[in-house]
Amino acid sequence: MRRATLKVVAGRGAVPAGQAVRSCFGRRAFTTAAASTEVKQKYDFINVEDKGEVRWVSLNRPDTHNAFNELVIGEITDAFRTIQRDAAQEKFRAVVLTGNGKSFSAGADLNWMKKMASYTQKENELDSHKLFDMFNSIYACPMPVIGRINGNAIGGGSGLVSACDFAFSVNKAVFGFTEVKLGLIPAVISPFVMMKIGKGNCSRYFLTGERFYATEATRLGLIQGSFETVEELDKAVDSVLTEIKANSPAAMRSCKQLINNVYHSLGSPKKGEGLSDVKAPPPHLAPPLSLFVHHSCGADDHLGPRSVPQEQLASEIARIRVSKEGQEGLSAFLEKRKPSWIVS
Repeated sequence: MRRATLKVVAGRGAVPAGQAVRSCFGRRAFTTAAASTEVKQKYDFINVEDKGEVRWVSLNRPDTHNAFNELVIGEITDAFRTIQRDAAQEKFRAVVLTGNGKSFSAGADLNWMKKMASYTQKENELDSHKLFDMFNSIYACPMPVIGRINGNAIGGGSGLVSACDFAFSVNKAVFGFTEVKLGLIPAVISPFVMMKIGKGNCSRYFLTGERFYATEATRLGLIQGSFETVEELDKAVDSVLTEIKANSPAAMRSCKQLINNVYHSLGSPKKGEGLSDVKAPPPHLAPPLSLFVHHSCGADDHLGPRSVPQEQLASEIARIRVSKEGQEGLSAFLEKRKPSWIVS
């Protein structure tokens, strides 16, 4: 895999320096000398670019509506873990997560779903752990992660949105947690989504599987605003980036830890405990989901009933995938027919 530094124009790949090009948003032509960005690492399915003080991570499978499979999951996880390492050098202030093409992300890739249909429960569990690690690598990023939602975000795509600190979208973007339509459950993304929209809203949209537009996503708190055009979306993203660039990098990292520490420490206490008795995670564990989702319960963990072991989430989705209805739902989806539980 080639790792040499390239000069690129966002969304267009490498072009000769000085060549005039037109952006994918239809703006006037410009030259690469004035608007070049630096690719930090070359991946096959995502673009990672530094644009001044901002690192952009773009899903780059527009032909599949940026659906993700095990390879995409690995690349996103690696990209955000690299960001965590680079953050200490204070080379950039924020991260923007977006998609190339019409969609932000359609969730699981069709061919990947075909493979999963034949996985054993153990294989599904391992797969689910990797999926969780992808979402948590975004959530655990020590600097602000802004979702630039350029189109539809379905299933795991909405999960990616929920892992961002905040997000903006175009008005026409459609969101949804449609797993139950396939006989599945949104187990892996559930803690990230529930933190954003709350239990009641999760109950409605997890149980119905209905899709909703950006205006409803804003009302729910999944995103923080929507805009008519991509140009207006970019202005909103640029506006918050301008504010972020004026802030102390160390203070922002500490502020993000503060937000997550306080949120998780306010979990429902065990019987006989007050809120002051619920321990916040030690600084080196923040801001991951160390009080909400964890790998295992240790003797020193004081977690309260809101805690859900990662193993439990992985086990639940693995169990559902290999269940009778899970297999039927996947088969029906792949065969483009109604599942057997729909009687009419």
